[in-house]
Amino acid sequence: MPSLKVIEADLRIVSDILEWESGDIFGHVGARLPGGQDIACKAFRPASATEPDWLVHFDFDAKEIGGNGTAPREWAIYTEIFRLRPDVQAIAHTHSPACVAMSLADRQIMPVHMQSAKFGAPVPVYPRPIHIKDRDEGFDLATALRRCQGGGHQGPWRGHRGQGYRRGLHERHVSRAHGQDPGLRP
Repeated sequence: MPSLKVIEADLRIVSDILEWESGDIFGHVGARLPGGQDIACKAFRPASATEPDWLVHFDFDAKEIGGNGTAPREWAIYTEIFRLRPDVQAIAHTHSPACVAMSLADRQIMPVHMQSAKFGAPVPVYPRPIHIKDRDEGFDLATALRRCQGGGHQGPWRGHRGQGYRRGLHERHVSRAHGQDPGLRP
């Protein structure tokens, strides 16, 4: 597992790239910390220009243990996916307009090139347009993603956002860039 310094640097890079690509200012990306029992999470943007870099460390009970900022309101996305999938090392939570639009089209979403084919056809859409605000909802999302074809690595959720997870931050960004927006079509 990479060091804390490498994980934090990767979180900053990935969040900047995802914000730039999607125009999403409210998303966040997180990774397991060394030892696997804690999480580092980086918001795409701080709440205001005067705030420090929003990169917080929290445990699986959402208790803050370091960094700047607070655990995201949807902390259970991270804790429950990481709890259910020990092999998963990184999660991105985005609000990409293309993903939201595709999830609302009420049509199957099909991969259209090789990079997105690994997600299976059709790409599953999590049907509940909600904020994941507690462990039960996080567990429901994690379980639904686990059932997805291709290992349950990502998918939009209806009227809301994209959700994905991978074995590491680099793989997560490449999959998102090639799979979630330009490579899938309703």
